[in-house]
Amino acid sequence: MNNLRESSLIPRSYVPAETSQNIRRSGLKPIVNLLSDVPPLEYSSKLKTPLGVVPGNIIPNFAVLEGGDGSGTTTQLSLLTERLKNTEKPVFFPTFEPTDGQIGALIRSALRKELPLNPETLAMLFACDRNEHLYGDDGIIVRVNRGELVVSDRYVCSSLVYQGIECGDELPMALNSRFGIPQVTIFLDVEPEIALARVNKRKTLDIYEYREFQEKVRDRYRAVLDNYSSMGARVETIDASKSIEEVSDQVWSIISSLPIFKL
Repeated sequence: MNNLRESSLIPRSYVPAETSQNIRRSGLKPIVNLLSDVPPLEYSSKLKTPLGVVPGNIIPNFAVLEGGDGSGTTTQLSLLTERLKNTEKPVFFPTFEPTDGQIGALIRSALRKELPLNPETLAMLFACDRNEHLYGDDGIIVRVNRGELVVSDRYVCSSLVYQGIECGDELPMALNSRFGIPQVTIFLDVEPEIALARVNKRKTLDIYEYREFQEKVRDRYRAVLDNYSSMGARVETIDASKSIEEVSDQVWSIISSLPIFKL
């Protein structure tokens, strides 16, 4: 627990000496220190420190849908929300990344090619958005601690995959090093060709929605999730080339098996 609190989200090696001097002269608190003020995690089930993937704790009552563009994560979260909308227990909270907060809005502008950003800047914005998503008022940690079921469309794996392709492993790993592991990660796996046929029906494409990149995305997801599994995290893979209804039934089968439904 103490290691999580004391480690910096952004290593000091990423802050140039000149920038650090300017920050000190200005009297502002460096971002490394701001981010290290995040409170420690309050839940259980420590995982072994992995090789090449995020250390941390399993977050109970928290599930994540992951997959490349066009895999159907947003559609499946919507169908899950519809399925659970009339249930009293557990209280269900669907969410997504990038969030609909101010930082998330910046990210979406960059993804739509409206705001040119360096890949490293975008990686940092994703981490800042996630930090608020997880630890903010009424965020994921608050909700799971009061017994709610939280399911997110994308989380840490997306950064390790997408920003890992653009920036290399080191920066995304460092930026996401304090974020806990979902109780279950559901990977919607689909051939890039099929996924892009779905994506191309949209009016506009984002910066990642082209075949060469999506082929890398699929390969990288498999590698990242293999590491998650080796840590003891639960990872479930669904063939997302099947019908929306078939995939929805499989997602529900996994989600409904969580311990929160047995309370």
